[in-house]
Amino acid sequence: LGDKPRLMVVNKMDLLPDGLDGLNSSPIPDKELQASVLISAAKGWNLDLLLQEIEIQLMDIDRPLMNIGAAGA
Repeated sequence: LGDKPRLMVVNKMDLLPDGLDGLNSSPIPDKELQASVLISAAKGWNLDLLLQEIEIQLMDIDRPLMNIGAAGA
């Protein structure tokens, strides 16, 4: 998996105390080595950033993407 793109998604952002942003305030392993996005799925916070990061990582792949489970199949 070392050559595969990875994205660390940290959920429960809405449960952090006020003033903490999570990524800079908590010990997340390897946060400097890979892309990280802090979200709240329940509140919908930063889901746009998550989608942007997924798009960036997909665009960086230098091989054709496979469409598995296409709609209508």
